[in-house]
Amino acid sequence: MQPLPKYPYEFAQWKTATVQLNYHIAIDQQKYSTPYEYVRKKVDVRYTKSAIEIFYKGTRICSHKRLYGRRGQYSTMVDHMPANHQLYGEWDSTRFQN
Repeated sequence: MQPLPKYPYEFAQWKTATVQLNYHIAIDQQKYSTPYEYVRKKVDVRYTKSAIEIFYKGTRICSHKRLYGRRGQYSTMVDHMPANHQLYGEWDSTRFQN
């Protein structure tokens, strides 16, 4: 017999989504970023209770830890943003107070 898998089985669901102009897709009222090159493209999304995986033409382009709680939260990775949007990610309350 072979040893048990390293990680327990997790039920997964699949969905097709279109990447919006803000380079995010929505799953259960939560938003997850994709690389901005995929804006307006249809992607396949595999989601479990702990993770979101996004595929384009069978290739995984990114993954996120699944969000829970308040609806409308964003999970955004800086490297998914175009260069001119990455600058805004550095803005915080201290910058505005100065």
